Amino acid sequence: MNLHPDILTFAKSCGYVTAGIFGATGISHETIAILALLMVIDVITGIARSGKLYGWGAVTSSKMTAGIIAKLLVMLVPLVIALAGRGSGIDLRWVVSSSLTILVLAEAYSILGNIHSASTGKKTPEFDAVGYILEKFREVVENFLSNTKKK
Repeated sequence: MNLHPDILTFAKSCGYVTAGIFGATGISHETIAILALLMVIDVITGIARSGKLYGWGAVTSSKMTAGIIAKLLVMLVPLVIALAGRGSGIDLRWVVSSSLTILVLAEAYSILGNIHSASTGKKTPEFDAVGYILEKFREVVENFLSNTKKK
């Protein structure tokens, strides 16, 4: 497959910028690469799941585009937490690491659920990893604020 040179240049530039941003925040390149790979596999298995459960007519480019955009937004979660930590001077590396772990495990769960659904035709319950991270991050912020007020 031959891609237009401008597309390749753009893709490489996006990769370099992303690596630079994640690197500057101390986020593991390996973990981000694993998460990205799992997200690609999740999209593929999600297409198979959707085709099996709802028929192949339900698989549309607009739904795939929305899913891919949602995946890209999920990648922002650890980045936003890391930037918030750096910007506020609070060491949130453990929160970033925990959020990445949760996201990786949630993607693995989703892939396995998609495979199960595509094989059996039965729906599997979903896990809202971002909601879980948001809830835990709120606890961290509230803890920090209550400790700051006591001083």
